[in-house]
Amino acid sequence: MNLKNLVIFLIVFSGCGLRITNEQGENIFLGSWKLESIICYENTERSAIIEKYNTDSVVDIVLKFSGNIFEYSANGSCTTSAYGRYKTEFNGDAIDYMDLFNMITGSTCDISMTDAGPNLVGTFPVSFTVLPIEATNLYWIYNPPSLELQFPTSFKGSSSVGGCNGVCVCMGDYTKI
Repeated sequence: MNLKNLVIFLIVFSGCGLRITNEQGENIFLGSWKLESIICYENTERSAIIEKYNTDSVVDIVLKFSGNIFEYSANGSCTTSAYGRYKTEFNGDAIDYMDLFNMITGSTCDISMTDAGPNLVGTFPVSFTVLPIEATNLYWIYNPPSLELQFPTSFKGSSSVGGCNGVCVCMGDYTKI
């Protein structure tokens, strides 16, 4: 068998196991997302809203994804930012977890916001500072045109006993811009 025949044989033999799958290859995160509200639930089941904070006219939050890089900016009565890398697995069901890592974060930024949820627990400081310790295993749900991403700050809802009592799962509700 000469070299030419050997190469042809190897190509044909190695190609026998090829198959076409319905794998999702599109990165649904790419682009810029604006935070519309922070919605706090008892857990990731999202069965009932405990607290809700609308960001309109209070703070402008933009989360941008480009390749495997993320950029976060918050502008209100204080400003902060963060950037770094992100990773997630997407298996086509539009629900999964994300990690933000290798990040550089900006200054501390807490803004007083009023709960507009069903319990109307009052006005509380909301942290907009992305913290590495809070930015792993973030639950996300993609329902076009909306992306709900677990809020990557120390904010876990108000300290009110009638509300979250600091133990809720708070999700950022983003729309693509």
